[in-house]
Amino acid sequence: MYGAIQGFNLSGYSANMLDIAPNFAGTITGIVHIGYNIVSIVGPITAGNLLSGQQTLEQWAVIFRISAGCFFVAAFLYALLASGEEQPWNRPRSATSSESSWLVYSTDKNDYTGEVLQKPVGGSSLTSAPISMRQPEPREDAPAVAAYSVLENKLR
Repeated sequence: MYGAIQGFNLSGYSANMLDIAPNFAGTITGIVHIGYNIVSIVGPITAGNLLSGQQTLEQWAVIFRISAGCFFVAAFLYALLASGEEQPWNRPRSATSSESSWLVYSTDKNDYTGEVLQKPVGGSSLTSAPISMRQPEPREDAPAVAAYSVLENKLR
């Protein structure tokens, strides 16, 4: 009997945590297990208080009915409210999703200045920030290397 209940558990709410938020499944599992452990501590204490030293079949039947009622209420609420859809908070916004950036620089090998242009996604205004680029080691691809290193430092 316990194996069947454990099978329902693993294929039900345990798998659901991975369905709704794969990026936060570990955190959600930890939070759920906090509640599980609290009930695991409170349950035997409550049973001990209900039995009050007299362990008769009638008193154990009351504890069984209370436990079964709790399981059925929890299963009903889970079936009614649970969703297998991935939640929108599962995928945090990345830094590049809120704005687009371009690096505009001079192609003249003697001029190492430029601007970083930023435009918010869906926005109409374009902001710029003037920058100065350090001169890289003399190479054929010097402006591209300078632009890359400045952009990399600017976005950090």
